[in-house]
Parts: sequence; C-alpha cells; structure tokens
Amino acid sequence: MKQLISAFAATLTLAAPALAQTYAITNGQVVTNTDSGILESATVLVRDGDIVAVGAGVEVPAEATVIDAEGGWVTPGVFAPYSQLGLIEVALEDSTNDQAASESPFSVALDVTDGFNPNGTYIPTHRMEGVTRAAIYPGTGHNIFGGQGGLVSTSGEADSVFESGSFVFVDLSQSGASRAGGSRPAAWAYLAAALADARGYPGRFAGDHEGDALNRYDAAALLPVARGRDAEPAPPLEEGFWGSRSSAAAAASARSRSSAAAAVSARSRHASTSVSRFAARRRSSAFSSRSSAR
Repeated sequence: MKQLISAFAATLTLAAPALAQTYAITNGQVVTNTDSGILESATVLVRDGDIVAVGAGVEVPAEATVIDAEGGWVTPGVFAPYSQLGLIEVALEDSTNDQAASESPFSVALDVTDGFNPNGTYIPTHRMEGVTRAAIYPGTGHNIFGGQGGLVSTSGEADSVFESGSFVFVDLSQSGASRAGGSRPAAWAYLAAALADARGYPGRFAGDHEGDALNRYDAAALLPVARGRDAEPAPPLEEGFWGSRSSAAAAASARSRSSAAAAVSARSRHASTSVSRFAARRRSSAFSSRSSAR
C-alpha cells in the first residue's frame, strides 16, 4: 500500500503545471485506463507538468529526475465526483464556509465555483492522496436547489476551476422534502413548478419577478437544464448576466448530454438520480389516468 500511495503522490506532485522540469517514474505497474491496460515495469515520463510518454521502452533523458516506483502502482489522477473540496475550511465557522447560502434569495443562480478556494487547507492533502480533479457541489439553502456545481483541479493554481455550471444540484432526499413543505411529493411538485418557471422564461416574468417556484434569476439559470444541455442559453436579463466563463480542459467532465443534467442528491436511497425519472413518472401517471377513464 505504501508503494501505491507513494506512486500516487509522485504522479500528483508532478502534475502541477508550475513545475518546469522533467521527471521519469520508472519500474512501475502503470494503469493506463486505455486499451493498453496495465503495463508492467513501465516508465512514465513527465515534462513541464505534462505526461509525454508511457511504456516499457521509454527512453529517460539524462536531465530527468528519476523516481523508482519499485514495482508499485502508478495510476492516473483520481476524480472525486461528489465533493465540497475548497468550499469549507472550518465547518462551524460561517466566514470560512461557502458551501451553502441559506439566507440568500437565490438558489439555482448561485455558482459554487465563485466560492472555490484553490489555496484551501485540504487541497494539498487530497492532491498527495491522488485526487487531481473534483466535481464540487453546493449545499441547499431555502429550497431544494443548491445551485450550480463545477469541475476543479487540485493544482492549487488560480485557474483551478476549469468548468463552471457543469450541473444543477437538487436535493430530493428527506432534507430536501422538508424544505419543500414536509414530504417527497412536495419536493417533486416543487421541482415540476421550477422546471415550468424555467421553460416559461422570460415571458412568464414580463410583469413580475416571481414565478410559481423561482424568481427570474433562478429561472434563467435553470433554463438550460429545462431545455437540455444542447439548448441555446436564455436571453440575458441584463447585460453581463450570462457572462462567459472559460471551460478549457474539460477532462473527465461530469456532464451528460443524454441526461437532464440536474444532479440530484445521493444522500437518500429514495432520491431519484435524474430528472428523467420525474418525466417517466408523469408519463406513467397520465397513462393510468387515461386507462381509468376508459
């Protein structure tokens, strides 16, 4: 196990883009995550933070710093798919906790990456243990929507956020149900009303800032989810509202174009894991009603 962790730590340390050097991790069992499978007694050559060669016959440059894995495992960086890394320093100290905004009038419009701290205390620790990327999610506030999650790296660099608005976090567990009125049916009804508000944006909000469930800012933020990820962005509420964010290097992106892109909380066994299940339930209910009418 020490050899595995050692190789992990070395790989992650070398992945930092600030290092303008050449390293070679030799004599390792390299997990490629490709059709090549696991390479025995292989070498990983890293130059200026980029992996430039992997294989059993890789020539090691004379100027390279050599790290002998001693037969240990060398793997790609670990992706943490459900994390609040970089959002919380001290859980019980509000000034160092950006994972939720219970007093904010907004929900879906909140982008958790705006609170991500690339210099967070726990980031170097996670990097040493092999975590190189993470999908960070917001906690819920006054309703079932926590806001928009994003994809980050653990490099510690200022540009650690490489994708914002990757998904919308929805809590349909018991805690979400309590925020929606006290039951899971109430949470599902709130979700239905929120999606209807989003689909009706901006016309539904022409004379009022409030929909049945969401205000206009939250409805605008939820519109891409309601339409599907390939939909055009909503018309801006005001200039700059839909400010462009960089989405370079979307490695291991957690987005799925085939889903409704609303990431549902996994904190409850009874919570659905996609908005598609909601649609299926509605279709099933409509079918049952037609059958009863007959």
